[in-house]
Amino acid sequence: KAVKYSNDHIFALTTDASHVIGKLLLVGPDGTCTVQCHGGVKLPGGDSATLTIGKAIVGAVDGSSNGGYIRAVDTTQAAELGLCRGYIAANNTTTAVEVMFD
Repeated sequence: KAVKYSNDHIFALTTDASHVIGKLLLVGPDGTCTVQCHGGVKLPGGDSATLTIGKAIVGAVDGSSNGGYIRAVDTTQAAELGLCRGYIAANNTTTAVEVMFD
């Protein structure tokens, strides 16, 4: 799943049009987690998400409004432009979109 910061050093699943910090890899028994923030990751695309190769990403939700998904940034929405990062490298599997982070 895709995650964002919700507070200082606290992660949460992404919401629609939120920033994306990286991919949640592991949640430990004490609540600490491991998040991959650089390199290539596979993240699920949101419900009816636009997943254009080469576009930066923001958070998205599934059909039940559950977070942890991604979509391509909507460049007509100025607020999203300040939150987007990474880019979509491959989109042939919408449940495992290949994303590259700097």
